[in-house]
Amino acid sequence: MVNAIICALIFMNWAESENLSAPIANKQDHVHNDHGIPREDPYFWLKNREDPQVTKYLEDENKYTNLILEKTKKLQADLFKEIKGRIKQDDSSYPIPWKDFVYYTRFEIGSDYTKYYRRGKDEESDNEELLFDVAAMSSKHEYYDFDQGDVSPDQNLVIFSTDVSARGFRTIRVYDVNKRKVLKDTIKSIDGGHAWAADSKTFFIPNKILRL
Repeated sequence: MVNAIICALIFMNWAESENLSAPIANKQDHVHNDHGIPREDPYFWLKNREDPQVTKYLEDENKYTNLILEKTKKLQADLFKEIKGRIKQDDSSYPIPWKDFVYYTRFEIGSDYTKYYRRGKDEESDNEELLFDVAAMSSKHEYYDFDQGDVSPDQNLVIFSTDVSARGFRTIRVYDVNKRKVLKDTIKSIDGGHAWAADSKTFFIPNKILRL
């Protein structure tokens, strides 16, 4: 829906911005050879984030977009305010029971990140246990993505992964629930995905088996 709105905004300004020329990325020869099948990719060079040409091209794209949408800033702000106003700001998920506990998340007003909780099945909500405060965890990062975690079968450990690069390079860590701390060991540059073995000491990630 948001993409449709943005496209509509661009179309509204297109007629008034015919004199502006969108930046066009150069083509450079590059051929992938996967499984013996050649595949041309003339825009492969844009993958290199350290290349000054890539940086300049992205900056030109941003400048062009800002110019095209300059006259719609108020409309964008109004649309954002209206869409946000339709979303409950202090929402909570339904408690999901698993073994001895129920697990759930909660948004607080003004926060873009959830908090993850659990409590005993027979306990009241005021006895809840905070597992992850993602807002606090993200405070030192411009970008922060947190997966929901994976609780070990004995319910004492939680595997979770984060991405602070916005490029899908995730770091896996393990949270010790009883000690209330994240273990020092980390696994970096993982695509994501993890699962516990039945012994609660071994877990699996893509192409690897790891034992604590």
